[in-house]
Amino acid sequence: MPELESLVNAAEDRYIEGLAEGPLRAAVAMSGVGIGDAAPDVELIDSKGDTVQLSSFWMDIPVLFIFWRHFGCGCGADRAERLAEERASLAEAGARVVLIGMGDPVRAADYRQRFGITEPLLCDSERKAYEAYGVPEGTMLAAVYDDEDMLLGGPDTWRMVVDFKRGKGMHLVDNGWQLMSEFVVGTDGIIRMAYRYQYCDNFPDPRLAVSAVKEANAGLDPFRGSTVAP
Repeated sequence: MPELESLVNAAEDRYIEGLAEGPLRAAVAMSGVGIGDAAPDVELIDSKGDTVQLSSFWMDIPVLFIFWRHFGCGCGADRAERLAEERASLAEAGARVVLIGMGDPVRAADYRQRFGITEPLLCDSERKAYEAYGVPEGTMLAAVYDDEDMLLGGPDTWRMVVDFKRGKGMHLVDNGWQLMSEFVVGTDGIIRMAYRYQYCDNFPDPRLAVSAVKEANAGLDPFRGSTVAP
């Protein structure tokens, strides 16, 4: 697949360049939409190359948006495994799950296939939705605290690690500083859950999203837990 290989190689170069530049938005300084706010409606493309509006996913059913790290991140692979375990409970609660990643349609389609992802995977290479929702970047410690070579090394070491990971079939690509976030949006377009990761695999308790979906379906006020104003 020459096109896929070419796209991955270019994304690996962006990864190295981005590490040298540093994070543009440090996690500790990041802010964005939260519970009770209107969910930003951003236009993206899916893994088939079709244009979609985020609002199209919450029109008839609450949606859990999961903003991914890069497609070579082990934390993303772990989140895909957890999602497989959580899929049934989310569906039973009445939720739709949509993933948002930084890749292009070709790499996104490959990623879905490799990790058995059945949910839509949208492409946000310009990170428009990431910024609109306030999905943070982290420090080197938050992003790669479990990889001593990456944490303590410099550009030459980073390139060696990228080459080593490639040999293992795990390509380090796009923005290595990017952390993950998860949001539940109700059919009214209001955010019911806003969970921003503090480090790479800071996964939320799955009951949090399930409860937020049930709350949205019941029409409860996210702050007072009631449909009746005081």
